[in-house]
Amino acid sequence: MTTAPLPAPSPDLVARIAPSGTLRAAINLGNAVLAGRDAATGAAKGVTVDLAGELARRLGVPLELVVVDGAAKSVDAVVGDRADVGFFAIDPQRGAEIAFTPPYVLIEGCYLVRADSPLHANEEVDRAGHVVVVGQGSAYDLHLTRALQHATIVRAPTSQAVVQTFLEQDADVAAGVRQQLEADAKRLGGVRLLDGRFMVIRQAMGIAKRRGDDAARWLAGFVERAKAEGAVAAALARHDVDGASVAPAEAQERTVHEGSCHCGAVRLTLPSTPTEATQCNCSLCRRIGGPWVYFEFGTVRITGHPENTAAYVQGDRTLRTIRCRTCGCVTHWEPLPPTPGARHGVHLGNFDPALIASVRVRRFDGADTWRYLDDEPPPPVTAPDAPR
Repeated sequence: MTTAPLPAPSPDLVARIAPSGTLRAAINLGNAVLAGRDAATGAAKGVTVDLAGELARRLGVPLELVVVDGAAKSVDAVVGDRADVGFFAIDPQRGAEIAFTPPYVLIEGCYLVRADSPLHANEEVDRAGHVVVVGQGSAYDLHLTRALQHATIVRAPTSQAVVQTFLEQDADVAAGVRQQLEADAKRLGGVRLLDGRFMVIRQAMGIAKRRGDDAARWLAGFVERAKAEGAVAAALARHDVDGASVAPAEAQERTVHEGSCHCGAVRLTLPSTPTEATQCNCSLCRRIGGPWVYFEFGTVRITGHPENTAAYVQGDRTLRTIRCRTCGCVTHWEPLPPTPGARHGVHLGNFDPALIASVRVRRFDGADTWRYLDDEPPPPVTAPDAPR
């Protein structure tokens, strides 16, 4: 995909992004994957520091680093005007006041347990009586606060203190960024990571929404250029970051349709424009509404799933219905087993009303005959009996 050139910022745009004449960038040392301190000088260094420097160069202003030790403090700095931009994991709760760019890096969120723990799978963590330690205000704190229904969450003051808190409080699970947990496991011994991940953390830049939509769009363009020109990959290599990957480019032209649940935590992109939808009257669909459109499983792009969703499997276990954990909106259903090429249903109510109005909606009798009702001829009209 070709990324559009980044236009030179106007003086007005520079003044709204860096109103003091200096770009103040919040750098979160709590995310050790992306930032840390130089052992010799104590100065902040890392991927985010490099990107902040490149942004200041493009704006033509000096750079000032606002160094903090936790994600929540980084958010507060930007929202409170103590910093102009920051580096955050994308999360709908933070999005109330911060405009995020597309992600520049993808990082895995994982669980760590003691070597002799009976836990061996991510699905076993959310049980009554389990204690899970997270870094206060981190992306995985926000996610697990929504996702965990039975386990108890304990918050360490920073992400770097998670494993120490886990050990001191004899907790069951520590949650965090894979690289940080792997480093702690190697240093401490006697602990292990569970296989897989519980979420993918999408790291982005952000600016306060009150700085204006055009400032947010220009910053998004900066991130896309940094990915396309290799600046993000070079920074990962320069700082020896292992396990994080450069996020893919965002589409420059919207040739497909995008929708989301009400809160925006789950987003869907259709691979093509639907022309027909189905309104079903089965016992499930008549409760959750519709209409539904269908695509091959694996062709609909979905973000925020499974980390922001919950699933319901109905009686015959041929599909599972997916809803957002935060706002409760049903977004789609998946076939069981989830085989590429199988049929995949998407709830069209999560898309622009104009798209819904443009498709033919057919009525399907899922409650009884398992046939499209509009395929049946209308019943014959019978003349009433003549009065006697």
